[in-house]
Amino acid sequence: MPALSPRQLAALALLTVVWGLNWPIMKIGVTGFPPLSFRALSLWLGLPVLALALRALGIPFTVARVHWGALAWLALFNMVVWHVLIMLAIPQLSSGRAAILGYTMPIFSAMLGSAFFGQRLALRAWGG
Repeated sequence: MPALSPRQLAALALLTVVWGLNWPIMKIGVTGFPPLSFRALSLWLGLPVLALALRALGIPFTVARVHWGALAWLALFNMVVWHVLIMLAIPQLSSGRAAILGYTMPIFSAMLGSAFFGQRLALRAWGG
């Protein structure tokens, strides 16, 4: 594994702190605000930040038409199903349990993808 630069380590530390604070903040947010409205607001506020980041990095904001179908399926399950269900669950769960669900979601996604789409998981994926 290559060594990380100080800049990469700082970015990793910042990302870890922001991601870790995300769950308690969402728990606080949904206690005084309707969960789905809170999620819609956060997504609408995140979109301009994403657009600015893509522009600053010089990455186009467009998706080729050939990828629209796959993007629609990914958006349905990630942006609609996941965000709706997690926002409805957070008021019922502690923020720690909600975070565990969020952190284990890639494991379940990989297993479901393997089961439903016939994709073989490499040994490295099982290890992860």
